Amino acid sequence: MALPQNIAPALKVALEERGYAELTPVQSAMLEDGVADADLLVSAQTGSGKTVAFGMAIANSLMGKNERLALTVQPLALIVAPTRELALQVSRELSWLYAGAGAKMATCVGGMEMRKEVRALQQGAHIVVGTPGRLRDHITRGSLDLEGIKAVVLDEADEMLDLGFREDLEFILDASPMERRTLMFSATVPAQIGKMAAKYQRDAMRIATAGEKKQHADIEYRLMPVAPHERENAIINALLYFDAPSTMVFCSTRDAVKHLASRLGNRGFGVVSLSGELSHAERTNALHSMRVWRCGKRPDDWRKIGAMPQSERQTLAALRHPHIAQLYDGGETEQGSPYIVMEWLQGTTLFAYLRNRSALLPLADVQDIMLQVLSA
Repeated sequence: MALPQNIAPALKVALEERGYAELTPVQSAMLEDGVADADLLVSAQTGSGKTVAFGMAIANSLMGKNERLALTVQPLALIVAPTRELALQVSRELSWLYAGAGAKMATCVGGMEMRKEVRALQQGAHIVVGTPGRLRDHITRGSLDLEGIKAVVLDEADEMLDLGFREDLEFILDASPMERRTLMFSATVPAQIGKMAAKYQRDAMRIATAGEKKQHADIEYRLMPVAPHERENAIINALLYFDAPSTMVFCSTRDAVKHLASRLGNRGFGVVSLSGELSHAERTNALHSMRVWRCGKRPDDWRKIGAMPQSERQTLAALRHPHIAQLYDGGETEQGSPYIVMEWLQGTTLFAYLRNRSALLPLADVQDIMLQVLSA
C-alpha cells in the first residue's frame, strides 16, 4: 500500500526508507483537510505513532511549499515532553523524519550539559525538543529565542500537568508568538487540559483517534494469585512459558528491582534494570541496552574486528566507554583465534574476535570500529 501523496516530500521519502507501508489512525488524521494550519487537540495513546504524526502535522508550518528547510537563527518548532527520556526519543524520531529536509535539531533536558545545548541552539536549530523546566531555564537565560516559533507541540500534555508543570508550560506558551500554532497531544482530555486549550489555542480542531474510549485494547490482562514466597519462581516460570521477545517487570522498590534483576540474570535472562537511583548516563545506557536487545542483536551477530598485540589489548582495556563495564582477555577460540570480551554494564556479554593473521590495526582504528559496533 502506497503512502498518501499529501505528505511533505522529504518526510514521505524518510517514511518509505523506514519501511512505512501505511499510516496509523492518528498519523492519517494529520493529513485530513483543514489540519495543516490549525491548532490541534489530539487524543492518542502511547505507541500510536503520535511522534511521526505531529512531525507531519507541523511540516507545512515549517516548510510551506519548499522541500527543504532554509537556514535559520531562531527555532521554528518547539516540542515539549514530560521526561528527558521521552524528549530524547522524540528528538531521535524527528531527526530521521526531517533528515531529508535538512533539519537541525537541539535537545534541551535536565541532566545534560547546558553549554552543549546552548551551542546547539546558537548553531541554528530548526526544531527544539525539551522538558518544561529546562526549556524555561534557556528562555530565562536568553539562550532560547522563541520569536521565530511557528508551532509548539505539547506531547503527553496530561502527563505534564499531572507532574506539576502547568506553570512552566504557561511560561513557555506566553513567551511564544501569538500567531503560532499550538498542538496538544494527550492520552486523555481532563478538565485541566480543556482549560489550557481554551486559553492558548485558537479554534482548535478536536481529533480523537480509535481507542480513546477503550484504552490499550490490544493488551490482555491476567491475574495470577501465588503465595508470597513463590512470587519470584512464578515470575520466572511466566517468563519461560510466554517466551516473549521482551518483557517489562515492575517492582515496588529499588531494592526489589536489584534483587529480581540479579535473580533473573543468574537464571540466564538478559536483564536491564531501571530505578530512580540511576544517574542520567546509567539510565541512558540501560535504555540503549533495551533497544539493542529489542532489535534482536545477539552476541553472535557482532562483527569481527582486526588483530592487535597484547600490549594494545591492555591499553584498550583501560579505555572508558559508557556502554562497557569491562574488557578482558578471553583466551582463544576453538579455531585458535585470540579474542577479548566486552561486558556491558547490565551484564550482557558481547564477543569481539581478533584475527591473528591480518595486518595489525592501529589502536585508534580498533577503538573506532568498536564504538561503531556499540552504537549500531
